[in-house]
Amino acid sequence: RNLINALRWEEAVSRLAESPSDAFTVSSLGETTLSTACRLKGAPPKLIDALLKVNPDASLLPLVTGGRTPLHLACSDLRRTSLGGCFEEDRDIIRMILAVRPEATAVPDEDGRLPLHCACFASADLSILRALVRANPTSPCAADRSGSTPLGMFWEQSALNGGEGRCILSP
Repeated sequence: RNLINALRWEEAVSRLAESPSDAFTVSSLGETTLSTACRLKGAPPKLIDALLKVNPDASLLPLVTGGRTPLHLACSDLRRTSLGGCFEEDRDIIRMILAVRPEATAVPDEDGRLPLHCACFASADLSILRALVRANPTSPCAADRSGSTPLGMFWEQSALNGGEGRCILSP
């Protein structure tokens, strides 16, 4: 975890290969090594892939504070390219978690928000939104504790960003 906190990604990948048990480390706040990598942004997909191979169940473990899972964290605060799209690495990490534990899309945080709520609030690319909806088709209409749904959040974010609010979430 220290190597990940220091953003020393390559060393973290090497360390995990030598000591797979590091993927099972949990802090006093309930943060797994996977949660740390997803929270910090910029972790290479090969690190996330290695963590998921060793400990796929870590993708379902919520933080003690806030109750967010690694998928919530990966869907929040998405990095942007100069053209406004999400970094491909961020999309890859979300896809990796979904491939291993699609049921993570149905785990709410303390506020009743699903990962789709986070992705909509972060103005995620439609490819991310589609992947999340495919894994949990009822999630666009799931209300959080304040009554907000991902669909409503998407609409608001689209309107705030000057979009027309039009979207096709299914293929």
